Amino acid sequence: MRRRILLRASGDGGRTLGPVQALARAVKAYMPAVAALPAGDFVVAWHEEQFPSLKTVSHRVRVTAGR
Repeated sequence: MRRRILLRASGDGGRTLGPVQALARAVKAYMPAVAALPAGDFVVAWHEEQFPSLKTVSHRVRVTAGR
């Protein structure tokens, strides 16, 4: 079973949404967590299975107006 981490952002308070973006490229990515940063950006973190180990990945997301 393929598990992915996808993002869809809004820069106008939710009136419109941007395109779907795949954040994780791994076959098994799961348990996403999102944290807001003071400047208005976000950090998304998740786990990826890369047999035989588990990797934790984080990605900073910048949301701009009119996106």
